[in-house]
Amino acid sequence: MKIVPGIYSVAVSSALCKATSADIVQVTRSRFPDGEMYVRIDDSLEGEEILLVSSTRRDEEIIDLLLLLDACRGRKCGNITLLIPYFGYARQHMRYRDGEAVSSYAIGQAAFSLADRAFVVEVHDLEAIGVFNGKVRNLKVETSIAKSIANTPDFVVSPDDGGRERAGVLARALGCSSFAMEKKRIDSRTVEMEVPEQNISGKSVVIIDDIISTGGTVAKACSVLKEKGASKIDVVAIHGLFVNNSYGKIMEFADSITVTNTIDTPYSKIDISAEIYDQIIGGGK
Repeated sequence: MKIVPGIYSVAVSSALCKATSADIVQVTRSRFPDGEMYVRIDDSLEGEEILLVSSTRRDEEIIDLLLLLDACRGRKCGNITLLIPYFGYARQHMRYRDGEAVSSYAIGQAAFSLADRAFVVEVHDLEAIGVFNGKVRNLKVETSIAKSIANTPDFVVSPDDGGRERAGVLARALGCSSFAMEKKRIDSRTVEMEVPEQNISGKSVVIIDDIISTGGTVAKACSVLKEKGASKIDVVAIHGLFVNNSYGKIMEFADSITVTNTIDTPYSKIDISAEIYDQIIGGGK
């Protein structure tokens, strides 16, 4: 197998190469005078199994991904496995108002149709890939996260009820308890959070979330837990976007923040490459 890295997925592609015996493929990229992207696969791929690794966070990544898929086919490769570490544009998986685009379907249909099989890491909502009739598999990475936590906390906490199961899985792996914050929206700008019937005074907690974007929810959870007497608050997340200095906002209350390397950031200290590669190899064709 050879690994083809997307334009902003070089770090995670390199980590996958280190975790396996696969070689990374060299790609030439440039721009035409009018700004259009040019992509060329430099290496021979004839008959080779390909793992193409690219997120879809930025518009540029999406164009690069589609061009790479076509370039691989042009090199007469074997089967193409598409790995999307962070499936951007997955927020909208249905039409809430007439005339809206279903972004997860539009982007997914274009990309997945050109691959033989596809994987995404911890998609925000499973409905975003459910429409593709089993062709796309969602990968979990709780094992990698659990291994990254050196000291067992007293509690693993989800900042909302939607992440309760994720917190429970991590807590069982660590051998501690878990709970979800009780969140109540007052208006479009105001959210109240409460700790359920748990005594956290003097306790250490790990907050886990799937995505840190603007960081408002996680920062609020940290603030409430601090007020209730938590002695140590460590934040872990799968995808770190860190929009508008959300890292600084959270660190006003937290002791640390670490995220996985699905997206390359200064805080991407949790390497998931071995775990996701094992799932891909075991996932069949």
